[in-house]
Amino acid sequence: MYFHRSKSGAALVELVLVVPLLLLVIGGVFELGRMYYLQSTLEYGAKEAARIGASIKESVDENFMSKGTISKSELENLIVNSVRIPRVIEEPEQFMIRYLNNGGNEVQGVMDLPFDRQNNPGAINFLEVEITYPGEGANVNTPIPVVFNPGNIFESKVALMARAVFQIEGRFER
Repeated sequence: MYFHRSKSGAALVELVLVVPLLLLVIGGVFELGRMYYLQSTLEYGAKEAARIGASIKESVDENFMSKGTISKSELENLIVNSVRIPRVIEEPEQFMIRYLNNGGNEVQGVMDLPFDRQNNPGAINFLEVEITYPGEGANVNTPIPVVFNPGNIFESKVALMARAVFQIEGRFER
């Protein structure tokens, strides 16, 4: 005896099983693409910040006369305020700026950055800029949107960082 069974419900069951997996894969691809975009943006920002800092020749006073040095705070403010990428790099706390000597060691306690090679052979040689994401502050996105972060399980577990080191070329010779 042959029993005829209806197969109309099987398609609905398959759809219910496959759609969540498909949405998860699409969300993962979207998130990986966004992370790649953020990382390349951070790398661009770090290179641009280091380039700006390394190319500064010297500071000038209010009469536009050369001071022969630039203060550490002047240079850092210039770097932090020159590189802004909306919703990615917007907070000064995202930047870490280090000054390195010829051996690659960090120079501590520098207030003014000497660029004069003839009169100050101990001047710094390299500028390192590191930018992290996410930063601190209201203007910076969180790395994982709520849609792909059920129950906030990825909070503070994904952080991106880019670093660039440039040789300081902004020296002048007397």
